[in-house]
Amino acid sequence: MKRTLTAIAFIALFLTVTALAQAGETYAPCTGNLIKNGNFESGNQDFITDYTYVAENPSVQNEMYPPKTYSVGTDPNLFHDAWTSFKDHTSGAGNMLIVNAACVSGGTGCDETTPPSKRVWEQTVAVKPGTKYRFSYWIALSFKDNPPELIVSINGKPIGTDVFADHLPATGEWRQVSYEWFSGSATEAKITIVDQAPVYHGDDYALDDIELCAELPCVTAPLMAGQKTDVGSVSAYFYEGKLYVTYNVTLPWCFTELHLAVTESPDTIPQTKTGNPIPGRFPYHYNTYGKCETSYTFPAIEATCPLYIAAHAAVQNGYQYETAWGKGTRFVEKGNWGMWFTADECCTTSQPK
Repeated sequence: MKRTLTAIAFIALFLTVTALAQAGETYAPCTGNLIKNGNFESGNQDFITDYTYVAENPSVQNEMYPPKTYSVGTDPNLFHDAWTSFKDHTSGAGNMLIVNAACVSGGTGCDETTPPSKRVWEQTVAVKPGTKYRFSYWIALSFKDNPPELIVSINGKPIGTDVFADHLPATGEWRQVSYEWFSGSATEAKITIVDQAPVYHGDDYALDDIELCAELPCVTAPLMAGQKTDVGSVSAYFYEGKLYVTYNVTLPWCFTELHLAVTESPDTIPQTKTGNPIPGRFPYHYNTYGKCETSYTFPAIEATCPLYIAAHAAVQNGYQYETAWGKGTRFVEKGNWGMWFTADECCTTSQPK
């Protein structure tokens, strides 16, 4: 039975992935987290915010009465006597980002003369092109009324909004929110968390353990030059109902031309009557026009399961020129050594359980 990737993605894209921290649960960060000081153990540094920093004053419990303020501390109740007392998510003995939201100009209790900026947290990190990432953070309410409506953007494009519609946790209960993001041609990610509807009464919360980690491709095949030399890889990611196929070539090798076919059967990959593949007739092409490159992603390919991929490349190492194929099954047993490989893993890993 055919399975259309687009329908599967539609379900996954608009669901906020959430998890609740359980008592006694040990936190394990994702592997290769790119966010610096995402657990705030280094204090008030490595991020940008439009809010005003407030240092803890042990002699009072009202430092964060004013709106549009934040601090990095161990317990929200130390900064506001109406807030719930609870510990950080990372270890129960560390820091968190504590926030008292901005409020709309002219609203009760607001002393701002202009509409407030809503940027709560922002950081820019280097990323790899053609890679799928997962961004996540943990949030806990310090006051029960009017929970925040946080929207996450990367490079100016929203990737998800959390409005607590599916679950309103008790104050002090840590809740994880996560979204997928595909880097495409980007080499950096400017990640911004905005409170899109700040209010004076309530809208008080803490953030902790902010992460951005690369996810493994749903399939990866070695890129073989001259049949025996491994010069890189061909990887596929499934994102927003489309398949993204990335070539990565390892220096000193590079490529000058790419040809790609993605089909439901190896029989429909362009080939001669005797079964030899014809890369020049593959539906997806990339030509560097003489420039030698090491990475490229074919974006947003419409695909239907089952998936078969034939990935061809013209590669070189100095004055050595070779044909390369994504390693898999040969089209013919003798003669042309062109290959195809299956990518059904991209179908099964994208289906909701």
